[in-house]
Amino acid sequence: GALLGCVAASATPQLRLDASALGPLVIQQGQNGPTQTVNAANIGTGSLNLTATSSVSWLAATVGASTSCHAFGACLPVSIALQTASLATGAYTGTIALNDPNALDAPQTITVTVQIGTGVPDNLTFYAAPGGTATASFTAASQIKAVSSASWLSVGLSGEGSYQFSVPYEVTANAAGLSANTYNGTIAITGSSAQSDNKTISV
Repeated sequence: GALLGCVAASATPQLRLDASALGPLVIQQGQNGPTQTVNAANIGTGSLNLTATSSVSWLAATVGASTSCHAFGACLPVSIALQTASLATGAYTGTIALNDPNALDAPQTITVTVQIGTGVPDNLTFYAAPGGTATASFTAASQIKAVSSASWLSVGLSGEGSYQFSVPYEVTANAAGLSANTYNGTIAITGSSAQSDNKTISV
């Protein structure tokens, strides 16, 4: 007689993330940063069995149990601990790799950028053509008050920012009406939740 075989349909999980980059996150020197969460989801079939691997010692990721979430319905929350207390002042970038060897679109990485200490510069230098403008950007730990000493110098928000403790600002030097020359000014920064942000920038 004939031998009949039954082949089960193979389950194929497919990885999706609701964010692939975090930061820059401004963190005071000597402190650990607030834990971040990125949601991973299976938009395929079967089950997603994720492992998380960090590229740097100051990032530690843990994959949690499935929970409901707005982005995908059901998610695996990936908690990322920022163990930054031992880092010196400066900017750092690391990655978290999420992988399931049986999943489509895996592995995927989450890039994390932190600014230890202030993201506000001590000084800025602009070169602008007569009548032109030049810009520079910086990140503060929270919303700030910026007072310029010169009419040609202004500071404004450059977007909402992804995090309430990481707020992007743009400085604009406007040379309209200025003759060719060197001009000096200052920007006084106050009101930041990080004391190291509160300073006077020389321009």
